[in-house]
Amino acid sequence: MHDLLEGVVQYEIKLVLSYLISDREPALITLNQLNKEIASFDYGSTEKSNQPSQIKLNSQGNAIGQKAMQSWCLIRHLPLIIGHLLEEWDMPYFELLLQLLDCMDIFSPKVTHGLIAKLGILIVDHYTKFHEVFPTYSLIPKHHFMVHYPTCLRKVGPLIHVWCMRYEAKQLFLSNCQLLSKL
Repeated sequence: MHDLLEGVVQYEIKLVLSYLISDREPALITLNQLNKEIASFDYGSTEKSNQPSQIKLNSQGNAIGQKAMQSWCLIRHLPLIIGHLLEEWDMPYFELLLQLLDCMDIFSPKVTHGLIAKLGILIVDHYTKFHEVFPTYSLIPKHHFMVHYPTCLRKVGPLIHVWCMRYEAKQLFLSNCQLLSKL
């Protein structure tokens, strides 16, 4: 959750969207148009509560203003939201996000030895693509943590069983209860 959804995913989406909005000539889409597309997209009833909020590209750091579940929802639906707008020369940027999405298959509740081996290859391929697409940008430390995921999978099993997403959701509920009691 912290490494991918609040780190790598937001960092790479920010870089790709910054390219598509301001670095590309002519700009593919404006930030306002993108935010309207994201807000009007039909996420279905199961994803309605995780719908991404407004994208913030001018914020400090690597984040785009999304919570972890919003970030997960965004990276899964972004290809459907903007894919039809992309030109041939935009494909390397699009492929970078698709490769990251492939790496995120580690959220699967069941993993095999083959999937673990494939994950190691996918991570290396993703890093290579990142350096091709953004040669002037560096990988962040959370990218490095991904290198250790295959080893962790071998030792502890599916990472979805040891992540802190459920604990943080419960903490948010308790924090909200505490705030209500102060009112």
